Formats: sequence, structure tokens, C-alpha cells
Amino acid sequence: MSTTVLVVDGNTDDQLFYQCVLKDAGYRLVLTSTGEEGFASAVSLKPDLILLDYNLPDLDGIGFMKRLHDHACPLPIVMLAKEGNAEVAVEAMKQGAADYLVKDTAGVYLRLLPRVIERVLAAAAQREETRRLQQETAALLRRNRALMKNSKDGIHVMDVAGNLLEANNEFCRMLGYAPEEAAGLNVADWNAQWTADELRAKFKSMVGKSAVFETRHRRKDGTLLDVEVSTSGVEIDGQHLFFAASRDITARKLAETALQKSEANLRAMLDNSPYLTWLKDTDGRYITINKVFADYLRLDDAGQATGKTDLDLQPRELAEKYRADDAEVMAARQRKTVEEAAFDGTNIHWVETSKTPIIDKQGNVLGTVGFAQDITERKMAEEKLLLESQSEHKRAQVLAQQFGHLLRSSFNEIYLFDADSLYFLQVSEGAKNNLGYSDDELQCITPVELMPLFTRKKFGKLIAPLFSGDQQTLFFETSQRRRDGTTYPVEASLQLITSEPAVFVAIIRDVTERRRAENQLREFATHLQTVREEEKTGIAREIHDELGSTLAALKMDAHWLARRLEKDMKMAPLLERAEAMYALLDTAVISMRRIVSDLRPTILDDLGLMAALKWQSSQFQQRTGIECRAVCCDDENNDCEDVLDKTLSIHLFRIVQEALTNVVRHSGASSVDVKLHRTADEIVLSVCDNGRGLPDEHAVAPTSYGVRGMCERVKQLDGKIKFDSPLGGGFCITVTLPLPAEGQGNA
Repeated sequence: MSTTVLVVDGNTDDQLFYQCVLKDAGYRLVLTSTGEEGFASAVSLKPDLILLDYNLPDLDGIGFMKRLHDHACPLPIVMLAKEGNAEVAVEAMKQGAADYLVKDTAGVYLRLLPRVIERVLAAAAQREETRRLQQETAALLRRNRALMKNSKDGIHVMDVAGNLLEANNEFCRMLGYAPEEAAGLNVADWNAQWTADELRAKFKSMVGKSAVFETRHRRKDGTLLDVEVSTSGVEIDGQHLFFAASRDITARKLAETALQKSEANLRAMLDNSPYLTWLKDTDGRYITINKVFADYLRLDDAGQATGKTDLDLQPRELAEKYRADDAEVMAARQRKTVEEAAFDGTNIHWVETSKTPIIDKQGNVLGTVGFAQDITERKMAEEKLLLESQSEHKRAQVLAQQFGHLLRSSFNEIYLFDADSLYFLQVSEGAKNNLGYSDDELQCITPVELMPLFTRKKFGKLIAPLFSGDQQTLFFETSQRRRDGTTYPVEASLQLITSEPAVFVAIIRDVTERRRAENQLREFATHLQTVREEEKTGIAREIHDELGSTLAALKMDAHWLARRLEKDMKMAPLLERAEAMYALLDTAVISMRRIVSDLRPTILDDLGLMAALKWQSSQFQQRTGIECRAVCCDDENNDCEDVLDKTLSIHLFRIVQEALTNVVRHSGASSVDVKLHRTADEIVLSVCDNGRGLPDEHAVAPTSYGVRGMCERVKQLDGKIKFDSPLGGGFCITVTLPLPAEGQGNA
């Protein structure tokens, strides 16, 4: 685009001179002869420069410049006059003229004019660039201050001597200082772990480097708190500065300590957790919650939630969603993390919830364990930043440069990568330090190389809902691989920024420690279930031994009394009472045997699996009227009565119990066959009925915990299970288990 020069000069000869002198410079000249005509052209055309004659026919050059200034139309002007006048020159410069030339008769000013115009245009371009940079700098400062204000971390800036230059409100609150008090602090005033000499040495060694470490801060009142510090050393305008973010990890330290203690200290660990934490059974009833959750629900005591469901504590719409999520987690046997609404008794909040199924060693689903964190403030900040980003159309590298210092101070792994090629554009310092890659190496790889569970095709399907707009944010769990080949579990949050071109922003969080805590909670719940089973066995044994012998003795006494009363006809009423007592004792013995069998069938421990299966078949037939047979044979079709080892016997017996329960509930069968077949190295169990079988394209429902429990038991024993509906009708469950190397004989 050519440069436009507006000439405001009433002398036609001078106009011709200007055209001759500037004809080879490539300028576009617009010629006007009066002040009014020149002013109108200046306002409408906005030329790059004005050549202004001081002596105009309708007004002088100073009046022209004042009028242009009043109209808020600042343009670079070169004033020309026939006679040199110092007062006019000074006044022109005051009004903003870029230069002043005298139209000498020798024409020297015409030789100088091209260089003057070039210099004035260059100066104007430089001023415009300076103004633009000042605007961008001001915008950057506003954004950075907004992030510092909304950050949950204590962000602060120090010089190389450790003097505090700037700090956000969270950092001042953390240390207990007012902002004006914090202005004169040095790092030695709040760091309680190292001496002043040690701090000076550390600052000197960290110039131009980044680091994450744990230390202790001293508050204004002298109390100490554990913190995790992420710091990055940078050089700005020749000055070495340190951008740092401090996070209070006192609660995390307490939780870690509690996790290392015995099961008796579980309550203390839960109450010291900074997250809302709970355990639920399979019916969605709370087993226990921690104090943080109780306070959130405005309960006087955590025990008030025990035995209640979400319908008792939350609005129905939210409670039904929570219950559906619990059922999904238990059915899939996988962790699920979502951002959702929660009611604290007064207001609706945003929380980030992670739910994990509790599974015991036998594969039974016992319930769920959950963690939640209030993220309302973060969501509000994200929405604010999202509104701001909608007006931005710059590439991801520009965003990264604007927030580079804060990205380097982040505790999370933050990645920006191209939406088309998937190659990384910008990665936070925390991510680089954790992965072990250099900047050059990261620019040559994609997220697929970091996540071993994904292929390019599978990752493309994962992010498809973001491209289509069906989802705004994508949450998923996976594992991430470092440069040295080690992997660690992570939670990922992925968003698509529809700039030109589009980029993805991913925030990755290492959840290794949380997984360890969840595993310990699940193991504790499994342990409680095992203890309850052992208590049932003990109770059954005591009922059988103590109460059984007592009832037998009472029956003998009642029988003896009845024999004695038969000889005396006068005692007929007493004889009737004695016989009624004898009948009641018979009923009590039957009830006792039923209770003992429900708690633990002793025949399984005393006589082995086959005897227990025959007894169970007989009981099933008596109770339901459905014919039930149990047989066992080996490769030669001989009857096998060998007692299997305890582990196999318990699992197979429970599978048969669950299969017979399903026959009663769903099959409509009239007969059931239970077969146990043994070979040299495996045992095959089949339970077949003559009922209606499975409908076409049947899928196991999320609430079919019995079927899923059978599958889990078989999986634990490295076996196989098959569900089949033969062509002739009916339904068969076939279980194949390998026999232990030393388990082919009697246990």
C-alpha cells in the first residue's frame, strides 16, 4: 500500500515543485489549495503525512493545526513558510508539528524535503508501534493480575536477594500479613527451614532455573505450616526475578500421616482429609462420611448420615443422578470422575467428584468410595476466562507467551497442542520436569506418544465430541509415560479453543497418591466384609454347639416328663402341656438348623464340596418343588467324592447357590442338573435347567450383581465361565477352573 501525502498549499508553483521532487519516492500526493479544502481531506482521507503551508488564503497554518487537534485527528505535519520566523516555528512545534522548513529562494528546502518526510514517517511509525505495545502490555498486566487475584495458590515475585516485590492476596492471607505489611518482607522472614545464608546460596543457584520442593513457612504469629513451592527464575530487562507459587499442604500431610496408621485410625484420617469423603454400600446407603462432608451438609455429627441415602440429603433430581452414577461405577468396576452440582443445605455448588467401586478378594462388589472437592470458585474463574477468550483470535503460542510465567509456576501439567496435527505447541515447566523431555523433543511428539493406552484412531474417537460441540470439556483417566519408560496414573481435562487455527488445552493431574489412598480405603472395606463373614462362621458354630446341645437336653427332659405323666390320668392337662412343649422344641431345633445353614453350611467344611452340593440340591427341591440333582464324575465316568481344597470349594459352592437363586427368579424351570466333572488338571461345573433360557441379544444389566459376582470369582481363579441357551431350550452356566498343582487329591 502506497504512502499518502496531503499537500495544503495555495501556491500552484510550489505544488508543482513538490510533485517533481517526490515523483520518484512512490508517494501518493493529494493537492489542496485552501485550509477548508485541506481540513476536509485530512478528516476523510486520514493521510500518512501533511505538507502544510503557513500562509493559506483562508487561515494560517497554526489555525489549521488547532482545528485539526480539536477534531481529535492527530496526524504528522511538516510546516513550510516563506520567511523564517522563530515564534511561528516554536508555536508550530507546540501544536505538534513534526518539522519546520523555510521556503528559501535557492530551493534548499526542496532537496531536504524527501529526507524530512522519510524521517517524519519513520518517527510516526515508531510512535504507533510504541502505543500498540503499551496497549498490549497493559492488557497483559490486567490479565496477570486477574489470575493472581483468583488463584488459590500464594503467588509472589522476588528479586535475586529474596526481597518480596509483589504478592497476591492469597499469599498474604497464608502468612497472616496485610498487603501493606508484606511489601517490606524478605524470604528469610517467612521461610522456617533454611538459614539466611542457605537461602542466599539457593537463590544464587536457581537463577534461570525452575524447581518444585516442599518447605515450611512461618506465619506472622509464629505458627508454622507445610507448603509446596513451585518457582521459576527469569530475567526481565536485565533483572533476575523469581516467580513462585506456594500451596498450603498441611491437610495433605495430615492425611498422609493418617493413611500410614492402623485401621483404628481410619476416622482420624477421614476427618483430616481436605476433601468430602464417604463410603456407601451397594444400596447407596452411607456407611460413613468424614467431618468435612458433615460440615458441608450442615450436620451436627457425621454419624447422622449413617444408613441414609442421597434422597434423604439431596434434592431428588441430584440424588437420582448420584444413584445412577453409583450403579454405573459398580457395574463397570471402574473409577468415574465428573464435575457436577451438589446441595450443601442452602445453596447449589459445583464439585469435582471421583467414585470408585469397593471389591473384596472374592470379587464381590461391596459398595463405593467417593471423594469430592468444591470447585465453584474455579468454575466461575473458568467461565470468566472463557468469555474473554471468545474475543481472542490469536494462536495458542501467543496465549502461552502471555501467561508464560504463571504456567511455569503451575503445579499441574498443562499442554497446548494443535487440533489438526496434535503436535505440542506449548508445555508447562511442571510437565517437562515430570516427563523428562526437552522443548525440542516435545515439539516432535503428540499426546498419543505419551499415553500408551491410546492409538491415533482411538484418541481421535475420544476427542470427536469436542469437535462436534456435543461436549465443552472432556474428562477421562489414563496413564502417562515418561521419557524413561515409567508410567503413572493421571486425570485429564481437555478443552477445544476455536481460535484460528484451533488448539486443544489439556490439564493433566498426577493421581498416584489419591489412587493409593483409595486402594487403602477399599482394602479396609474388604477387610470389614471378611471379618463379618468370619463372625458369621463363629456365630453359626456357637449356635450349633451351645444352643443345639441345650435344645437337645430340653427335648429329652420334655420326653421323660411326658412318659411319667401318661401313667396318671389325673395329669392329662399337664400331659398336653408337655407334648406342646416337645413340639415347640422341635420347631426351635429346625429354626436353629436353618439359621446355622444360612450363616455357614458346616457340611461344606466337614464333608466337602460334593456333599454340600447334594445337600443344597435337596434343600432347594424341598423349598421350591423344582427337581434338583447333583452328580460328580471323573474321566472314566466314576463317581467322585474327593474333597477339594477349601478355596475352590467355597467359590464353586457360592456359584451354585447364585445359579439356583437365578433359576427360581427367572427361568420358570421344573428341573435343574448340577454336574461336577474332574479331569487330571481341571474341574468343570455345570448348572443347567429346562426353563425359558435367555432372550435374543440379551445383555447383563448393571444391577445383575449376582452374574457379575460369579464372573469375578472365576476370574480370580484364572478360570472361564460360559452362559448358554441350547437350541432345545433351557439355560446352562459352565465354569472351568484349573486345579492347583498339589490340589488334585484330597485337601
